Amino acid sequence: MLLVVLVPMIALQFLTFRDARDERRKSNSATLVGERLDVLHHTANLIVPMTVELTVETGIAQGEKMNVQREAIDTMAAPIIPSFLELRADAVATLDQELAILDDAGVDVTTARDLLAPLRAQFDSGDELDSGLIEGSREKLRDEIIRLNRLAASNLREAAPTADLLSIGAESEQLVAVLQYASDGLWHTMMASVSGTPQNDVIEMVDSEGALTASLDRFEQVLPDDRRADLVSLRENDAFTTLAAARERFIATVVAAAENDPTKVVTDPQEVELVVGTVGVAMQRLDAIQLFGHDFFADEMVIANEIRDDSNRARWFAVGLMALSAVVSLVLLVLLMRSILRPLSRLVRQSQTVRKGDLSVEPVKPSGPTDLRVVTRAFNDMVSTLQSYESQLDRLARGETKLEQPLPGPLGDTVRRSVSQLANVTAQLHASEAAANLQARTDSLTGLANRTAALERLAIVAMQARQDEQPGAIIFLDLDGFKSVNDTQGHAEGDRILVEIADRVRDLCPADMVARIGGDEFLVLVGRAHSLDAITRKAHDLIAVISQPVTGSSGHLFTLSASAGVALIDGHRDPLSCIAQADTAVYHAKERGRGRVEAYDARLAHVIEERAEIALTMRHGLAERQFSLRLQPIIDVATSHPIGAEVLLRWNRPGLEEIGPADFIPIAEQTGVIVDLETWVLEQAVGILRDWRIDPVTAGLRLAVNVSGRHIVEGNLAPLLDELCTRAQVDPGLLDIEITETHLMSDVYRSIVVVDELRAQGMNVAIDDFGTGYSSMSYLHRLTVDALKIDQVFVSGMVDDHLDRTIVELLLRLGDSLGLKVIAEGVDSEQKLTLLRQLGCPWAQGFHIARPMSIDDATRWLKRQQALAASMT
Repeated sequence: MLLVVLVPMIALQFLTFRDARDERRKSNSATLVGERLDVLHHTANLIVPMTVELTVETGIAQGEKMNVQREAIDTMAAPIIPSFLELRADAVATLDQELAILDDAGVDVTTARDLLAPLRAQFDSGDELDSGLIEGSREKLRDEIIRLNRLAASNLREAAPTADLLSIGAESEQLVAVLQYASDGLWHTMMASVSGTPQNDVIEMVDSEGALTASLDRFEQVLPDDRRADLVSLRENDAFTTLAAARERFIATVVAAAENDPTKVVTDPQEVELVVGTVGVAMQRLDAIQLFGHDFFADEMVIANEIRDDSNRARWFAVGLMALSAVVSLVLLVLLMRSILRPLSRLVRQSQTVRKGDLSVEPVKPSGPTDLRVVTRAFNDMVSTLQSYESQLDRLARGETKLEQPLPGPLGDTVRRSVSQLANVTAQLHASEAAANLQARTDSLTGLANRTAALERLAIVAMQARQDEQPGAIIFLDLDGFKSVNDTQGHAEGDRILVEIADRVRDLCPADMVARIGGDEFLVLVGRAHSLDAITRKAHDLIAVISQPVTGSSGHLFTLSASAGVALIDGHRDPLSCIAQADTAVYHAKERGRGRVEAYDARLAHVIEERAEIALTMRHGLAERQFSLRLQPIIDVATSHPIGAEVLLRWNRPGLEEIGPADFIPIAEQTGVIVDLETWVLEQAVGILRDWRIDPVTAGLRLAVNVSGRHIVEGNLAPLLDELCTRAQVDPGLLDIEITETHLMSDVYRSIVVVDELRAQGMNVAIDDFGTGYSSMSYLHRLTVDALKIDQVFVSGMVDDHLDRTIVELLLRLGDSLGLKVIAEGVDSEQKLTLLRQLGCPWAQGFHIARPMSIDDATRWLKRQQALAASMT
């Protein structure tokens, strides 16, 4: 009973310890979230005063261009809004205060201060302000503050391991976006009123208002129900409604003034009242949002502190419960040990007496736990039996009984039978040992020798080669594409095919040892190799035999190929090195096209060593962040509307120019580095989609990523992408996986499985370089894909070459009939783009549309093209 109670108490201690540990981690995370939330609050506080300061300076600069002095501008605006100069002074003080706080927190704000310094010096000097300088500096300051906010938001996400802490980061990040769009609206309102050419700023102002509304809608969606009322109250603020009502009249006024008399916005009292009033209301709306943000961040900090306090209380409760259970467990353990140790000590004393040969002991009284009672009774029975044997032996010693007389009890019968069976047992043992020795050296599936037997035989061949100076040889056979048979037909069918191939190899090499050393790997050990050419011819014969069709259990024919590696055995290398050389040769044969024979020699060793060095350099470059991404936009041909971009990899190797993928991807595929490279590329691509998701303008854009054939055959592509998209909360439908046609054809069965897995997760799959493979049409009906990408070889010549144009037109019709999207790449002239539009090509990319750009430049290009395409529709 004590033991039954003790076990649950120990389990309770373990559970409470785990709970205490988890709560401590959660408390630490909540504390870190609070600290990083405070940094994000202060970086967000930079947006409003920066915008107000630069907006006032821009208004004054434009007024000075019209010969209106600063004091006169203040006088004109005084009946409507407070002094512009006072607004700027307050904004400067607030901005400097926030920069100082961030500097104390370890945030690098040097760039922001360097950008502000020349503007303030020019303003304080009293000279006429340069509006162009202000506008250019404003764009750089805006980008720098966005960068600081993104960095702070990223740090906040990394510190939040739980859903409730993650929600704090998501809500705060969306609020920062709202502040940014409201500030952009104020800036473009001021620029539209004073620039003299307001058309572009009016468009930017309308875009900013739309983005602000979308951001507020998204912010409302991520807020919990009990906090949405505050946001609804904010959106019903007078500044929001007044600004919305005055916007149309404001736009009409500034556009008309620009066309007729630009000076009216500073001379006509009614227009001055409208323009200044609109700017003032925009400032009031921005102030309302900032005040809401202060309260919001304070509430978020309270929530983080509550999470921390709840975790601390739960942790101390768990610690207390753990201590209590430990005390109870200790008491129970003492009682349990006492109930065991007392009877056990008596049993030990009696057993020590018996071990000394003294059987004149009294029986031990059974007590304690059940098991101990059983042991005590067995001990008493044993002593009684030994006493009987002692008495019998004593009578035998005195000659009172014949020695042939059996000993009393079951033990006596057992001894008599054991002696008679000893010879039989010994013979059976030798037979079993021989059978076990044979089984340990035989492959259970094919009946061939296994790896152990092959190594033993290889050692013998090496010794004979060393003695006779006549080398032996290894033929290493590796089946091509056998993994696809297991994946698509099942392991039972694969085993049946392996048995058939093993029989063929054994029949062709009756005088040599044939061994199976892996799933689809075979060795043929040749005792005497007359020449390397003879062994190579024998390897070709083996490949020819293996390549003959195999009939499956259902009557289906399977045609497999094999690659072979040949290495000589000269007796000066250990067996494992010889196998490694042959394995290296067969791997090289697979790289060069499969179904081939390669011999290990000095040339191959040098190639492998050189390739390994480059692979090591690439791995080092990946660790040192030498790789970067470029994005090449893709557009809708009919509307010129951007639909996304293709991700391109570059290697910025120190001391060399930027290296394109054509120069290092083949080596990465051959050495296996490609899996690590593409894993990094996919992580970065999902991160780009996560950043795009925050901005409504880029939220629906797609990204296309190229994936190598080796990643498909050997990698774990589908689970990796599922984990990345789930962790980043990115829609998998925005990710296009492009697979080169020749890679698909190299292992069709495996490709079908991987493509189906990717599409089941919601991703789109495209065949890249379509039309360049020799067998694509025969397998297209078995691969379910979403898009075809016409190789630029055909696009580049379709204007001047009738055959290339016909091929492009046929591929477009093929895609249309199969319901697939078709993308034309390599569009480098307006003439080609026009021809593609006439042929009905859906999507296109190329240097004429846009060259590959950095991520930030491509994002700006896509947003700008979105605005232009929207304005044209």
